[in-house]
Amino acid sequence: MRAAITEINRLLTQRFAKERNLVLIDLAAKFLAADGSLPASLFPDGTHPSDAGYQIWADALIEAGIKP
Repeated sequence: MRAAITEINRLLTQRFAKERNLVLIDLAAKFLAADGSLPASLFPDGTHPSDAGYQIWADALIEAGIKP
């Protein structure tokens, strides 16, 4: 499924590239291990983030300038 998600993200980025009020953040690379796998510690059930996964997500939002 990762290939399909990558393609969807590419299409979304292309479609909304000129939108000034929209920020797209591709989190995929931030969640993957060095070998390209999705660590079970970040997604224990394979779908939903753990606390550590949500922390990576929150840090990416802050890095993009989106403040809580």
